[in-house]
Amino acid sequence: MTPCYVMPPAKDKRADVALRAWIEECGFTPAVTYRLSTKDTYHDTYDGRLSIAGFRLYFRHGENRWYLEKDGKTKFSQSGSISGPKKGGLKKKLHAFARKSEWIPLLHVLREEQVFESKADPENQIKTIHFRYQDPFVDQEPLQGPRLFVFHESGDIEHLLLSQLEGERKDTFDPLLEGLALLNIVAPHRGRFSFEAVPSDPISLTLKKYLALQADVLTAHRRGGLLDLHVEFVHQLRVATRRGRAVARTLAPHIKDRRYRALARELKWLGNALGHVRDFDVLLPVIRRDLDKVNGPQAAKDFLMAAFEKRRAASLAEAQSSLGSERFDRLIQALKEPDRLSSGKSSSGRKGKERALLANKPTQELI
Repeated sequence: MTPCYVMPPAKDKRADVALRAWIEECGFTPAVTYRLSTKDTYHDTYDGRLSIAGFRLYFRHGENRWYLEKDGKTKFSQSGSISGPKKGGLKKKLHAFARKSEWIPLLHVLREEQVFESKADPENQIKTIHFRYQDPFVDQEPLQGPRLFVFHESGDIEHLLLSQLEGERKDTFDPLLEGLALLNIVAPHRGRFSFEAVPSDPISLTLKKYLALQADVLTAHRRGGLLDLHVEFVHQLRVATRRGRAVARTLAPHIKDRRYRALARELKWLGNALGHVRDFDVLLPVIRRDLDKVNGPQAAKDFLMAAFEKRRAASLAEAQSSLGSERFDRLIQALKEPDRLSSGKSSSGRKGKERALLANKPTQELI
Protein backbone atom coordinates (compact mmCIF):
# COMPACT_ATOMS: atom_id res chain seq x y z
CA MET A 1 0.00 0.00 0.00
CA THR A 2 1.41 3.39 -0.95
CA PRO A 3 1.80 5.78 1.99
CA CYS A 4 -0.66 8.67 2.04
CA TYR A 5 0.69 12.12 2.79
CA VAL A 6 -1.81 14.86 3.63
CA MET A 7 0.06 18.03 2.71
CA PRO A 8 -0.50 21.78 2.72
CA PRO A 9 -1.44 23.15 -0.69
CA ALA A 10 0.99 24.44 -3.23
CA LYS A 11 0.56 27.95 -4.57
CA ASP A 12 -1.22 27.14 -7.82
CA LYS A 13 -4.70 25.75 -8.46
CA ARG A 14 -3.41 22.76 -10.42
CA ALA A 15 -1.59 21.48 -7.34
CA ASP A 16 -4.64 22.11 -5.15
CA VAL A 17 -6.80 19.97 -7.44
CA ALA A 18 -4.20 17.20 -7.47
CA LEU A 19 -3.85 17.38 -3.71
CA ARG A 20 -7.59 17.10 -3.20
CA ALA A 21 -7.70 14.03 -5.46
CA TRP A 22 -4.81 12.54 -3.51
CA ILE A 23 -6.48 13.07 -0.14
CA GLU A 24 -9.73 11.55 -1.38
CA GLU A 25 -7.84 8.56 -2.77
CA CYS A 26 -6.31 8.00 0.65
CA GLY A 27 -9.75 8.09 2.26
CA PHE A 28 -9.40 11.51 3.87
CA THR A 29 -11.09 14.86 3.36
CA PRO A 30 -9.94 18.18 4.85
CA ALA A 31 -11.07 18.39 8.46
CA VAL A 32 -12.17 21.63 10.08
CA THR A 33 -11.83 20.94 13.80
CA TYR A 34 -9.82 18.57 15.92
CA ARG A 35 -10.68 17.82 19.53
CA LEU A 36 -7.96 17.04 22.01
CA SER A 37 -8.68 16.05 25.62
CA THR A 38 -6.16 15.82 28.43
CA LYS A 39 -6.26 14.45 31.96
CA ASP A 40 -3.52 15.41 34.38
CA THR A 41 -2.71 13.02 37.23
CA TYR A 42 0.20 12.67 39.58
CA HIS A 43 2.01 10.58 36.97
CA ASP A 44 1.28 13.23 34.35
CA THR A 45 -0.42 10.84 31.94
CA TYR A 46 -2.04 11.92 28.70
CA ASP A 47 -5.49 11.04 27.46
CA GLY A 48 -6.61 12.38 24.11
CA ARG A 49 -8.68 12.13 20.96
CA LEU A 50 -8.08 13.21 17.39
CA SER A 51 -10.42 12.84 14.44
CA ILE A 52 -10.00 13.43 10.73
CA ALA A 53 -12.50 12.65 7.99
CA GLY A 54 -14.30 9.89 9.84
CA PHE A 55 -11.14 8.42 11.36
CA ARG A 56 -11.03 8.73 15.14
CA LEU A 57 -7.81 8.28 17.07
CA TYR A 58 -8.16 8.05 20.82
CA PHE A 59 -6.43 6.67 23.91
CA ARG A 60 -8.34 4.67 26.51
CA HIS A 61 -6.65 5.46 29.77
CA GLY A 62 -8.12 2.49 31.64
CA GLU A 63 -6.87 0.03 29.01
CA ASN A 64 -3.62 1.87 28.38
CA ARG A 65 -4.25 1.47 24.66
CA TRP A 66 -4.60 3.60 21.53
CA TYR A 67 -7.37 2.94 19.00
CA LEU A 68 -7.95 4.08 15.44
CA GLU A 69 -11.56 3.73 14.27
CA LYS A 70 -13.40 4.28 11.00
CA ASP A 71 -17.21 4.31 10.95
CA GLY A 72 -17.26 2.84 14.44
CA LYS A 73 -15.03 -0.10 13.53
CA THR A 74 -11.56 -0.54 14.97
CA LYS A 75 -8.91 -0.39 12.25
CA PHE A 76 -5.86 -0.45 14.46
CA SER A 77 -5.02 -0.58 18.16
CA GLN A 78 -1.78 -0.46 20.07
CA SER A 79 -0.91 -0.57 23.74
CA GLY A 80 1.23 2.03 25.44
CA SER A 81 0.74 5.42 27.05
CA ILE A 82 2.78 8.55 26.75
CA SER A 83 3.31 9.11 30.44
CA GLY A 84 6.41 10.90 31.61
CA PRO A 85 7.85 13.06 34.39
CA LYS A 86 5.40 15.38 36.09
CA LYS A 87 7.14 18.42 34.61
CA GLY A 88 7.72 16.81 31.24
CA GLY A 89 5.05 18.79 29.46
CA LEU A 90 2.88 17.92 26.50
CA LYS A 91 5.70 18.35 24.00
CA LYS A 92 7.93 15.78 25.71
CA LYS A 93 5.06 13.36 26.13
CA LEU A 94 4.27 13.51 22.43
CA HIS A 95 7.90 12.78 21.64
CA ALA A 96 7.88 9.86 24.09
CA PHE A 97 4.81 8.40 22.44
CA ALA A 98 6.36 8.87 19.01
CA ARG A 99 9.41 6.87 20.04
CA LYS A 100 7.34 4.06 21.52
CA SER A 101 4.76 3.67 18.77
CA GLU A 102 6.66 4.76 15.66
CA TRP A 103 4.66 7.90 15.08
CA ILE A 104 7.17 10.34 13.62
CA PRO A 105 6.75 14.12 14.00
CA LEU A 106 8.25 15.48 10.82
CA LEU A 107 8.07 19.24 11.14
CA HIS A 108 6.88 21.54 13.92
CA VAL A 109 5.78 19.94 17.17
CA LEU A 110 2.89 20.86 19.42
CA ARG A 111 3.96 23.44 22.00
CA GLU A 112 2.59 23.31 25.49
CA GLU A 113 2.85 27.05 26.00
CA GLN A 114 0.60 27.65 22.98
CA VAL A 115 -2.57 29.59 23.81
CA PHE A 116 -5.66 27.44 23.30
CA GLU A 117 -9.37 28.06 23.60
CA SER A 118 -10.39 25.68 26.39
CA LYS A 119 -13.39 24.91 28.56
CA ALA A 120 -14.25 22.50 31.34
CA ASP A 121 -15.91 19.21 30.55
CA PRO A 122 -18.19 18.56 33.56
CA GLU A 123 -19.14 15.02 32.52
CA ASN A 124 -15.65 13.56 32.43
CA GLN A 125 -14.05 16.08 34.74
CA ILE A 126 -11.26 16.63 32.24
CA LYS A 127 -10.09 19.66 30.39
CA THR A 128 -11.11 19.81 26.74
CA ILE A 129 -8.86 21.71 24.37
CA HIS A 130 -10.12 22.92 21.01
CA PHE A 131 -7.79 24.05 18.27
CA ARG A 132 -8.69 25.09 14.78
CA TYR A 133 -7.65 23.56 11.50
CA GLN A 134 -7.81 25.97 8.58
CA ASP A 135 -9.17 24.34 5.45
CA PRO A 136 -6.62 25.14 2.70
CA PHE A 137 -9.29 24.70 0.01
CA VAL A 138 -11.69 27.25 1.52
CA ASP A 139 -9.78 29.78 3.59
CA GLN A 140 -7.99 32.44 1.63
CA GLU A 141 -5.78 33.74 4.41
CA PRO A 142 -2.30 32.27 4.97
CA LEU A 143 -2.10 29.28 7.29
CA GLN A 144 -1.34 30.20 10.86
CA GLY A 145 0.76 28.78 13.64
CA PRO A 146 3.01 25.74 13.99
CA ARG A 147 2.01 22.51 12.30
CA LEU A 148 2.27 18.94 13.55
CA PHE A 149 2.93 16.34 10.86
CA VAL A 150 2.67 12.71 11.99
CA PHE A 151 3.21 9.65 9.80
CA HIS A 152 2.36 6.15 10.94
CA GLU A 153 2.82 2.83 9.17
CA SER A 154 1.46 -0.38 10.61
CA GLY A 155 -0.12 -3.14 8.57
CA ASP A 156 -2.72 -1.60 6.30
CA ILE A 157 -2.93 1.66 8.27
CA GLU A 158 -0.77 4.27 6.62
CA HIS A 159 -1.70 7.90 6.95
CA LEU A 160 -0.51 11.34 7.86
CA LEU A 161 -2.33 13.59 10.27
CA LEU A 162 -2.00 17.29 9.76
CA SER A 163 -2.84 19.49 12.74
CA GLN A 164 -3.23 23.23 12.35
CA LEU A 165 -3.01 25.15 15.59
CA GLU A 166 -3.96 28.67 16.44
CA GLY A 167 -0.96 30.77 17.26
CA GLU A 168 1.75 32.74 15.58
CA ARG A 169 0.67 34.43 12.39
CA LYS A 170 2.60 33.67 9.23
CA ASP A 171 2.45 36.21 6.43
CA THR A 172 3.56 33.71 3.82
CA PHE A 173 3.38 29.96 3.39
CA ASP A 174 6.27 28.32 1.57
CA PRO A 175 5.40 24.74 0.58
CA LEU A 176 9.04 23.96 -0.13
CA LEU A 177 10.10 24.77 3.42
CA GLU A 178 7.07 23.59 5.35
CA GLY A 179 5.27 21.07 3.18
CA LEU A 180 7.53 19.23 0.81
CA ALA A 181 10.27 18.69 3.38
CA LEU A 182 8.25 15.85 4.90
CA LEU A 183 8.74 13.74 1.78
CA ASN A 184 12.47 13.63 2.47
CA ILE A 185 11.59 11.37 5.39
CA VAL A 186 11.30 7.75 4.32
CA ALA A 187 8.68 5.68 6.10
CA PRO A 188 9.95 3.08 8.60
CA HIS A 189 10.48 -0.60 7.78
CA ARG A 190 11.79 0.15 4.31
CA GLY A 191 15.42 -0.83 4.74
CA ARG A 192 16.65 2.72 4.62
CA PHE A 193 20.34 3.11 3.89
CA SER A 194 22.43 6.08 4.92
CA PHE A 195 25.48 7.18 2.98
CA GLU A 196 27.95 6.79 5.84
CA ALA A 197 30.92 5.42 3.97
CA VAL A 198 34.08 5.09 6.02
CA PRO A 199 37.69 4.85 4.78
CA SER A 200 37.79 1.11 5.44
CA ASP A 201 34.80 0.40 3.18
CA PRO A 202 35.53 -1.36 -0.11
CA ILE A 203 34.71 0.84 -3.05
CA SER A 204 31.93 -1.55 -4.08
CA LEU A 205 30.20 -1.12 -0.70
CA THR A 206 30.50 2.65 -0.96
CA LEU A 207 28.75 2.54 -4.31
CA LYS A 208 25.98 0.30 -2.99
CA LYS A 209 25.32 2.62 -0.06
CA TYR A 210 25.08 5.64 -2.29
CA LEU A 211 22.78 3.97 -4.81
CA ALA A 212 20.49 2.79 -2.00
CA LEU A 213 20.30 6.35 -0.73
CA GLN A 214 19.18 7.55 -4.16
CA ALA A 215 16.49 4.86 -4.12
CA ASP A 216 15.20 6.38 -0.88
CA VAL A 217 14.98 9.81 -2.47
CA LEU A 218 13.21 8.43 -5.54
CA THR A 219 10.70 6.57 -3.39
CA ALA A 220 10.01 9.57 -1.17
CA HIS A 221 9.30 11.94 -4.08
CA ARG A 222 7.61 9.54 -6.47
CA ARG A 223 4.04 10.23 -5.32
CA GLY A 224 4.42 13.99 -5.58
CA GLY A 225 5.78 13.60 -9.09
CA LEU A 226 2.90 11.38 -10.15
CA LEU A 227 0.39 14.00 -8.98
CA ASP A 228 2.48 16.97 -10.13
CA LEU A 229 2.00 18.66 -6.76
CA HIS A 230 5.00 20.93 -7.15
CA VAL A 231 7.96 21.32 -9.49
CA GLU A 232 10.31 20.44 -6.63
CA PHE A 233 9.20 16.80 -6.73
CA VAL A 234 10.35 16.31 -10.31
CA HIS A 235 13.50 18.26 -9.54
CA GLN A 236 14.46 16.00 -6.62
CA LEU A 237 13.62 12.89 -8.64
CA ARG A 238 15.86 14.01 -11.46
CA VAL A 239 18.71 14.99 -9.11
CA ALA A 240 18.67 11.55 -7.47
CA THR A 241 18.61 9.88 -10.89
CA ARG A 242 21.54 11.89 -12.21
CA ARG A 243 23.59 11.37 -9.05
CA GLY A 244 23.05 7.63 -9.10
CA ARG A 245 23.87 7.35 -12.78
CA ALA A 246 27.01 9.49 -12.48
CA VAL A 247 28.37 7.40 -9.62
CA ALA A 248 27.46 4.10 -11.29
CA ARG A 249 29.11 5.10 -14.58
CA THR A 250 32.25 6.40 -12.86
CA LEU A 251 32.83 3.42 -10.61
CA ALA A 252 31.44 0.62 -12.80
CA PRO A 253 34.75 0.07 -14.66
CA HIS A 254 36.43 -0.67 -11.31
CA ILE A 255 33.87 -3.21 -10.11
CA LYS A 256 33.66 -6.74 -11.45
CA ASP A 257 29.87 -6.75 -11.82
CA ARG A 258 28.76 -5.67 -15.29
CA ARG A 259 25.20 -5.14 -14.13
CA TYR A 260 26.19 -1.74 -12.79
CA ARG A 261 26.39 -0.60 -16.40
CA ALA A 262 22.86 -1.89 -16.97
CA LEU A 263 21.74 -0.03 -13.86
CA ALA A 264 23.29 3.16 -15.22
CA ARG A 265 21.32 2.68 -18.43
CA GLU A 266 18.07 2.31 -16.49
CA LEU A 267 18.82 5.49 -14.58
CA LYS A 268 19.45 7.22 -17.89
CA TRP A 269 16.02 6.10 -19.11
CA LEU A 270 14.35 7.59 -16.04
CA GLY A 271 16.47 10.73 -16.13
CA ASN A 272 15.52 11.44 -19.73
CA ALA A 273 11.81 11.19 -18.95
CA LEU A 274 12.15 13.50 -15.95
CA GLY A 275 14.56 15.86 -17.66
CA HIS A 276 12.07 17.02 -20.28
CA VAL A 277 9.61 18.10 -17.59
CA ARG A 278 12.31 19.76 -15.52
CA ASP A 279 13.52 21.75 -18.52
CA PHE A 280 10.07 23.26 -18.96
CA ASP A 281 9.74 23.91 -15.22
CA VAL A 282 12.91 25.99 -15.37
CA LEU A 283 12.09 27.63 -18.69
CA LEU A 284 8.45 28.61 -18.20
CA PRO A 285 8.92 31.12 -15.34
CA VAL A 286 11.75 32.81 -17.25
CA ILE A 287 9.69 33.12 -20.43
CA ARG A 288 6.67 34.38 -18.49
CA ARG A 289 8.78 37.03 -16.76
CA ASP A 290 10.40 38.14 -20.00
CA LEU A 291 7.08 38.35 -21.82
CA ASP A 292 5.73 40.62 -19.11
CA LYS A 293 8.47 43.10 -19.98
CA VAL A 294 7.70 43.05 -23.70
CA ASN A 295 5.20 45.39 -25.31
CA GLY A 296 2.90 43.32 -27.46
CA PRO A 297 -0.58 41.86 -27.79
CA GLN A 298 -1.59 39.93 -24.70
CA ALA A 299 -3.29 37.35 -26.91
CA ALA A 300 0.03 36.54 -28.55
CA LYS A 301 1.71 36.16 -25.17
CA ASP A 302 -1.05 33.89 -23.93
CA PHE A 303 -0.84 31.78 -27.08
CA LEU A 304 2.91 31.32 -26.64
CA MET A 305 2.59 30.37 -22.97
CA ALA A 306 -0.23 27.95 -23.78
CA ALA A 307 1.99 26.27 -26.36
CA PHE A 308 4.76 25.79 -23.79
CA GLU A 309 2.26 24.53 -21.21
CA LYS A 310 0.95 22.00 -23.72
CA ARG A 311 4.44 20.69 -24.40
CA ARG A 312 5.13 20.46 -20.69
CA ALA A 313 1.91 18.50 -20.20
CA ALA A 314 3.00 16.02 -22.86
CA SER A 315 6.40 15.65 -21.20
CA LEU A 316 4.75 15.24 -17.81
CA ALA A 317 2.55 12.45 -19.12
CA GLU A 318 5.65 10.60 -20.27
CA ALA A 319 7.35 11.10 -16.91
CA GLN A 320 4.26 9.97 -15.00
CA SER A 321 4.07 6.87 -17.15
CA SER A 322 7.67 6.07 -16.24
CA LEU A 323 7.17 6.73 -12.52
CA GLY A 324 4.10 4.50 -12.42
CA SER A 325 5.59 1.64 -14.41
CA GLU A 326 6.80 -1.78 -13.30
CA ARG A 327 10.14 -0.85 -14.82
CA PHE A 328 10.49 1.90 -12.20
CA ASP A 329 9.61 -0.58 -9.44
CA ARG A 330 12.29 -2.98 -10.66
CA LEU A 331 14.82 -0.15 -10.75
CA ILE A 332 14.08 0.81 -7.15
CA GLN A 333 14.33 -2.82 -6.09
CA ALA A 334 17.72 -3.18 -7.76
CA LEU A 335 19.00 0.02 -6.14
CA LYS A 336 17.86 -1.10 -2.69
CA GLU A 337 19.14 -4.68 -2.83
CA PRO A 338 22.91 -4.56 -3.27
CA ASP A 339 23.20 -8.36 -3.09
CA ARG A 340 21.51 -8.55 -6.46
CA LEU A 341 24.37 -6.49 -7.89
CA SER A 342 27.30 -8.26 -6.27
CA SER A 343 27.64 -11.62 -7.98
CA GLY A 344 28.72 -10.73 -11.50
CA LYS A 345 31.66 -12.35 -13.22
CA SER A 346 34.88 -10.41 -13.62
CA SER A 347 36.33 -9.55 -16.98
CA SER A 348 38.95 -11.86 -18.42
CA GLY A 349 42.61 -10.99 -18.74
CA ARG A 350 44.97 -8.82 -16.75
CA LYS A 351 42.66 -5.80 -16.75
CA GLY A 352 39.86 -7.91 -15.27
CA LYS A 353 42.12 -9.09 -12.43
CA GLU A 354 43.14 -5.51 -11.66
CA ARG A 355 39.51 -4.43 -11.49
CA ALA A 356 38.64 -7.36 -9.22
CA LEU A 357 41.41 -6.38 -6.82
CA LEU A 358 40.35 -2.76 -6.93
CA ALA A 359 36.79 -3.63 -6.01
CA ASN A 360 37.94 -5.13 -2.70
CA LYS A 361 40.50 -2.48 -1.79
CA PRO A 362 39.63 -0.14 1.07
CA THR A 363 38.55 3.28 -0.11
CA GLN A 364 41.36 4.91 1.88
CA GLU A 365 43.95 3.24 -0.37
CA LEU A 366 42.33 4.79 -3.44
CA ILE A 367 42.35 8.39 -2.17
